[in-house]
Amino acid sequence: MKSKEEKFTPGKWVIEKTQSKLETKVMCGKKRIAEAKHYNVGGKDWTKNDPTYLEGISNAILIATAPELLKACKNSLRDIKKINKFLKQQGMHEYSLMENELNEVINKAIN
Repeated sequence: MKSKEEKFTPGKWVIEKTQSKLETKVMCGKKRIAEAKHYNVGGKDWTKNDPTYLEGISNAILIATAPELLKACKNSLRDIKKINKFLKQQGMHEYSLMENELNEVINKAIN
């Protein structure tokens, strides 16, 4: 799939813990990509078992894997287009929903 030039920060995105229990940073080298905030709703004690804390960490992990997920989606789209072309030539059912969903999510990520 030929796409617009990707505008996001190239490189490996990683999770970096901070001194604060209220955030987790996503970094690429020394550049801060994003922060996932962990809000302490209801004044609970902060522990590693706090659902709000764990949710914030999970959000940071998802953000950090975004470039790899985008690459996997692009590779999957390339392959599903080849498969769909073959299936169409054989008069068989195509995976058009999968192709459409991959196109949509890739466009959402790069536009």
